[in-house]
Amino acid sequence: MEIVENIHIVDDFYFDFLGRKARINPVLIMDEEISLIDTGWKGSYKIIDGYLISLGKGIADIKNIFITHYHPDHIGGLKEIKDRSGARVYAHYLDIPFIEGEKSIPVPKMNSDRIHARLAEMSPEQMKEFASMIYIDPVKVDVPLKGGEEFNIGEKMKVIHTPGHTEGHICLYFPVHRLLLSGDMTRFEEGKLFGPVEGFSQDIVQARESLKLIRNLEIQAMAGFHGDLFIREKESLPLPL
Repeated sequence: MEIVENIHIVDDFYFDFLGRKARINPVLIMDEEISLIDTGWKGSYKIIDGYLISLGKGIADIKNIFITHYHPDHIGGLKEIKDRSGARVYAHYLDIPFIEGEKSIPVPKMNSDRIHARLAEMSPEQMKEFASMIYIDPVKVDVPLKGGEEFNIGEKMKVIHTPGHTEGHICLYFPVHRLLLSGDMTRFEEGKLFGPVEGFSQDIVQARESLKLIRNLEIQAMAGFHGDLFIREKESLPLPL
């Protein structure tokens, strides 16, 4: 689905996570050099490649991969896509040790009883598949980010450091299109706009404070990595965050 000119959300991208069908939203920027924002789980390259083929391209044509943060649903497919494309990888320097395998990814603080109950119901084959999904193959990051960088991607793209969900979480803002790719800072579902999820956030107080960094941007459309595309209907209304 094309959000604005040359910027696409990969259509109908769902994964089963602990019995819940969850939508994820990798984004493709179809400039002369194709850029991918977040990769999805391990194995996602097949879906991304299929979408690119529908546009007359393929996975090997990706030149840049921007990672909003190190969680497995965002970087699980990174090695597979980098190996097939040779793309440059960009991520905030504070998240790089987790992406490159120097540090272990922290266990989510969400309801552990529910997780353990679901794991106990899994067959050995399902458990093996789940373990494979959450295991991250380390990948070298080519370009460390700090926040504030601007790239000639999608007309113009600005990196905004929004710590809290992870220490190095970033959002990507396209001022020409008034589009924000918010990673896991926001989620729009069933007509409601939500902020970061506490159980998956490293520091929820800091994450909510980081919402101030995007609240006053001129935003016409916003795509979180989960949920639906948010379209701002009235320019005068503040974002409901």
